[in-house]
Amino acid sequence: MITTLQFRSVCFDTQILRAGSPPDRIPFLTGDAEPGDAESSVVTIAEKELVRWLFARKCSNALMCTELKIAEGAQLHFSVEEPVLERRNLKPGDIDFLAVHTERPHEAIAAEFKRVKVTALDEHRERTNKVEGLGRGVSQANALADLGFHKCYLVVVIQVDGRTRTGLNVLSRGVNPQTMRQVYEFPLREGLTDDVGVAFVEVVQPSPRAYSRMAKIGICVDRRARPREQRQDITNRVRALLRRA
Repeated sequence: MITTLQFRSVCFDTQILRAGSPPDRIPFLTGDAEPGDAESSVVTIAEKELVRWLFARKCSNALMCTELKIAEGAQLHFSVEEPVLERRNLKPGDIDFLAVHTERPHEAIAAEFKRVKVTALDEHRERTNKVEGLGRGVSQANALADLGFHKCYLVVVIQVDGRTRTGLNVLSRGVNPQTMRQVYEFPLREGLTDDVGVAFVEVVQPSPRAYSRMAKIGICVDRRARPREQRQDITNRVRALLRRA
């Protein structure tokens, strides 16, 4: 059976205008490098930093919150431990992402993020790693659900360095269909608790431009989290977190 994944995406580009006479034209989304652009690859972003980065820019924050149905005005917390988690030595260890509206602490949304790194070798071939590690995300997302949050998600982020795909349109330099299928059918997926939602996020660096200045970000919510009545002790701990903020 063929599964169609529908991503909603944003793409941003940044140009720095120097003091003096304005240029005749300001090109965007050309994929051309500029003096001073960083050469670092998007796949080098560490997992915890990546989660924060996704919500740090206004356009991608709005996209992520809209697709995950996070209420406007909710507080976003990252790498949460105490007071929400009582014992760090147990799974999930920490909570990668927690969204809570101050007026609805009993409806917290928790998410476990796992990443896959993809480096394009040319227009069609690419090198992929960390797919095998997605199975660990299943057990961690299940542990979040066991804690008793209102909603829980497993979010798989595909970091794509597409800088070598110069023969393709700058907006078409993301992951190829074969790799996407491999990621979609990640290890141990069938063991994921039915209440846990699944989302895929693609972060593409399509050009020599620094990924902080130009990137494409897309999200597909493949399975909605099933809302549950949140455990009272978790709600009390979430309230304690809000008081600290």
